[in-house]
Amino acid sequence: KSIPSGSTSIIAEVDEDSSVFIDEYLKPLGALIWRSSIYVEQEKFIEKQMNSLDVEIQNTEKELATAVEAQKTRISAKVTELRNDRKLKAAEIESNNKERLHGLKSKMESNRAKLQAHLKTITNQAAEKFDSARLARVKETLAKYEQKINELDRKLSNLKQVQTV
Repeated sequence: KSIPSGSTSIIAEVDEDSSVFIDEYLKPLGALIWRSSIYVEQEKFIEKQMNSLDVEIQNTEKELATAVEAQKTRISAKVTELRNDRKLKAAEIESNNKERLHGLKSKMESNRAKLQAHLKTITNQAAEKFDSARLARVKETLAKYEQKINELDRKLSNLKQVQTV
């Protein structure tokens, strides 16, 4: 309701160690960032549904208190039905929450494994690049020493030629 018409909204479920990454990425776009725990929002939603059922039960109980005997039986049955509906709804919500939590845990474990594999790959690549750079530096140093040795060999040859003359 609070998102203006014609604007864009991104809703994401994010597990983040720091809010810096998302904030810095979206800041240049003029983004308004709002964070909330999925569990808090879910609790609000569940509470709203339960409150609605509670209000209906209270209204029906008030109606029962003022009803004539024939209506009392009908209204009493309705109150019982509403209470059963509430119990069923609560059980359904609890079951859905457990399923969702299990799914989130599985997804987190899968993501953790992927990230660990990716980190290992990056670490290996970095080690290979480091080793390659070190080897290049050693080869470069060796080439300089070989060049100096060749220069010294030439000078020694020249000295030997001068001495023999």
